[in-house]
Amino acid sequence: MNSTTLYSYGNTSITLAEAYTAWDAELSGAAVLCYSAMSCTVMTFEELKDYTFNNAAPFELRIFNSNGELRWLADTKSFDANN
Repeated sequence: MNSTTLYSYGNTSITLAEAYTAWDAELSGAAVLCYSAMSCTVMTFEELKDYTFNNAAPFELRIFNSNGELRWLADTKSFDANN
């Protein structure tokens, strides 16, 4: 029987830029699903660094590869979908 150990870590009040920097090595080459109020965008982890959100700020990102998954959620207290 094969087994997989899953580890979970939570943090509050972390910006998307901080999350990107913290997980840069582990998520190299990862796929990104970026959800905003206006769209769902698919890109690579490397494209995310310089991506400009033209229509609405993201409220959720799911970034994953064979090494793991990062789920980032915007801070709901200060979230503004228009920025």
